[in-house]
Parts: sequence; structure tokens; C-alpha cells
Amino acid sequence: MFRRSIIAPAVATLAGALALGPGSTALALGSASGPKVMVRIEGAKRTLLAGTTVHAPAKGWITKDRAPKGKCPADSAAGALNVATHGAWRGNWSRNYHDYLITKILGDTESGAKAYWEILVDNVAASTGACEIMLHAGERLLFAVMPLTGTGYPLVIRAPRTATARSSLKVTVDYIDGRGVAMPLAGATATGGSATATTNGKGIATLETRRAGTLTLRARKPGYVRAAARTVKVRSSRARAARAARSPLAYLLGAQNRDGGFGAARGQPSSALYSGWAALALVADRRNPAHVARGGRSLLAYIKATLANDPGTLERTILVAGAVGLPATDFGGHNLLGALKRDIRRDGSVSGQVNLTSFAVLALRAAGVGPPARTLRWLVRQQDADGGFSFAKGGDPADVDDTGAALEALGGSARSARRRAVAFLRAAQNRDGGFPAVPGGSSNAQSTAWAVQGLIAAGVNPKRVRTHGSPTPLRYLRSLITRRGAVDYARGVSLTPVWVTAEAIVALDRKPFPLRPLAK
Repeated sequence: MFRRSIIAPAVATLAGALALGPGSTALALGSASGPKVMVRIEGAKRTLLAGTTVHAPAKGWITKDRAPKGKCPADSAAGALNVATHGAWRGNWSRNYHDYLITKILGDTESGAKAYWEILVDNVAASTGACEIMLHAGERLLFAVMPLTGTGYPLVIRAPRTATARSSLKVTVDYIDGRGVAMPLAGATATGGSATATTNGKGIATLETRRAGTLTLRARKPGYVRAAARTVKVRSSRARAARAARSPLAYLLGAQNRDGGFGAARGQPSSALYSGWAALALVADRRNPAHVARGGRSLLAYIKATLANDPGTLERTILVAGAVGLPATDFGGHNLLGALKRDIRRDGSVSGQVNLTSFAVLALRAAGVGPPARTLRWLVRQQDADGGFSFAKGGDPADVDDTGAALEALGGSARSARRRAVAFLRAAQNRDGGFPAVPGGSSNAQSTAWAVQGLIAAGVNPKRVRTHGSPTPLRYLRSLITRRGAVDYARGVSLTPVWVTAEAIVALDRKPFPLRPLAK
């Protein structure tokens, strides 16, 4: 480090370090406080002071150990150290350097023969002594015993905030180089409770968590400054199982009826509508509806037995068939693809509606068929001046749900139309992170789910959609998960929980339509 070149030749003389030691006496004038900073002190064998926030005096001078008044300001790193240690340090005043040469901090004495006291500001070695380091609010000061051999770089620990008992916990140990850049460190010893591991070439060590509670992580390696301890909250495996039991997927699976289908809510009669959306949610979570059964009947069997020929049912069922890897030309003995093609008008639309036309495009793709060019052209022509799409046709008030579905249908085509539709969705996002059915309305889960899928289809990461600094739409959806695992329609409002939960699962899994077929 910078100061080693100055100190190494002088190890036989003074203390060997241009750092102010704790124990200085400040003659503070008045009670005003200086900048708030964090002070940590690492001794030769242990941590002497964990990170502690202090205010250095705003006025006055450090005059301990024959320092002349007016030479060492109290609002410097020297003053911060003096406050943090309550004066428990010693140092020699150097007339050559006009600063302190630290010899002792909190009982740890360093002669300079093998190590010396160093100051680091935000993990980078300071180029001046403590009296010359002027403080800035929020800075982190580290006073550390620095070996004359080794790099002397400080270590930092990266780890999750939470972990589960009796499982593996990956911990990363980095060192901060002289430019302040974090670099992975191999060969460091990471400890957590009674568990110990050595980091690999990527700086990663795997520790085994024993029991629930607070786990303190530490890291060290000879020639480096030990890392500040970090705590991880370890939850019991029972708590994890309880959370899993309250998950949206668990709620959905628990809502299946004995005929294999799903109703609007748990215990309500099955219908093709809710069963179709439940099937798509299960596939999004990589579960095959053919294997999800109750009363000896699977969900896929129920869907095959309740087919209807209206365009909406055909489109939804083709999406299910494509997702499970079955041909839409022979689904339960029915040629769904042929029936849907007959519903496409000469102008390319289905029933002259944006909603049905968008889903027709998605269904055709799910069946492995490219949509007609006239269908995509018709869809683009229905875009409103504000960039949104309505349920029926162009000119009608645009809504979030159909704009999201239209974005999925447009896929990689019509770049200008997609850009305007994305702008419409972004502008519609509420401050809670969710989306309303129409701009200006209250957020709800289904509109948010369709917005998320449309944004993903357009190549936009929903984690970065935060209009007005709002939470993300995914966070809004997760906030609606109830203790039962069902997803509420809106804050405190439960409507058709099976349908809402199913659509939320697809969005939370970040899977736009058509879904990728399950592996056979």
C-alpha cells in the first residue's frame, strides 16, 4: 500500500505508521457535531471494535502526546477515532510528518517491526495521516494492524440475508484492491458458527447451516485485513415448508375438484375456462396437467372432455395442447387448429376483436404455425393513438390487459407499434407498482400479470419497470399472496381466486405466451 513505502524504512524508529491512534485528546469547542462516519478497528489477532457510527467534533484540536495546538483538527479521522475509542490509544507526534505515528489502539501495541497501524477510507488505504484526513458524511474508516508482508488489502463478505437450517450456504469473499475494486479471493478461510470452509478460485466457500437463529460469518487470510463480521438469519426448515405450503402453486393444486377440473374458487364447480388457465399456470411451473389428478381424473382429461367450439375456448385449448406437447390437429380426437383457422376472417381478424385476434396469433404459434401476415397487419391497425389496444377494435378506449396480450402476439414484428405499446404500459403503472385495467384506475393482479407478460415479450425486464420510483410489478403481485397461497385480485379484494392465482403464477414465473412445450 501507499504508506508502506514510507514506513518500512523506519520500522526501527517510531511506530511505523502514519495513522492516528485512538486515545487522542480533543479540545472540542462547543457541542456541535461533525460528519457522521463509521469506525471499525481490526487488531492483530481479533476485531477490537466492530463498525460503530460516531460524530467527530465539529471544532477543536487533538493535542494528545505533545501534538501542538492547531496542528491536528478534531473534525478529522483522528477526532473520529478518538470519539470511537473514548481516547484509548497512544501515538507519537511526528514533527517531520506533522501527524501521529500510532503505537497502540485499545490495548493492541504495534512496534512497527512486523506490522503497523494503517487507516483505510471506504476500504482504500489513505495517502495521508489521520490529522489530514477530512471527514465526509457516510464514510467508513478502518484502523487496522497492517503486516509488512502480504498485500494488506481488506476482505469483505458477500452472503444472502437469510438461509435455511440444515442446508448449504454459499459465501463469497472478496478483497478490495488499491483502486477500491472488489476481487474474488481464493484460499480465504470462511467461518460460520462451527462450520469452516476455504474459498475456491471464484472466492466462494460453502458452509453448512446447523440450526435456526443468527449465524455470524467471518473471513480471514494471512497478509490481508480480516473482513467485518456479517450476520445471516437462519430459518428453520419447518418454516420453509410452511411457506411452500402457502405458495400460489400449492393453493392451485389444492383447488382441484374430483372431476379433475377447477372452479372459480376452491370447492366451486369446475368449468373449462378456469381449468384451462389452471393448466397453463401448471405448465409455466413445469408441471404436466396430464399428471395433476384428483379422484382418478387428470386436469388434461377434464379439458379434453369439455371442449367447445367458440374461438376463445379453441385458442386457450390450443395454448394448453402446445404447452404439453400435443398436436392441435388431434387433441382428444378434435382438430382444434382447423377449427380456429375457419374463424379467421378475410381481413385477418377473429370476430373483428383485438382480444380474440391476439390469442389466435398466440394459439397458431403454439401449434407451430406462423400467423397470416394479414392478421398481424389488422392487429397493428387497431392500435390507438396513445399506443394501447382495446378489447374490441381501434378507436375504443385502450386497456392494459389487451395491450399486454397484443404485445405478446406482435412478438418480434412491428417494432414501432411495440415501442408505443410499451410506453403506454409504462405510463399506466401506478405508484404501488401494479397496473390498473385502464390508466388512472386502481391496480389489480390480472392487469398486472398481463402487463408483465407483454413487457417480457417486448424484451423489457419487469424488474426495471418502476414508474415514479414505484416497486416493481412483480413485487406488487407477490404482495397480494394471501396466507392460503391464493393471490387476491386487488388489495383486500378476493375474486375468482383460481383464475387470478393462475394468471399471476404465469407472470411471476416470467413466461410469456405461447409457453415452451414440456420436455417429453
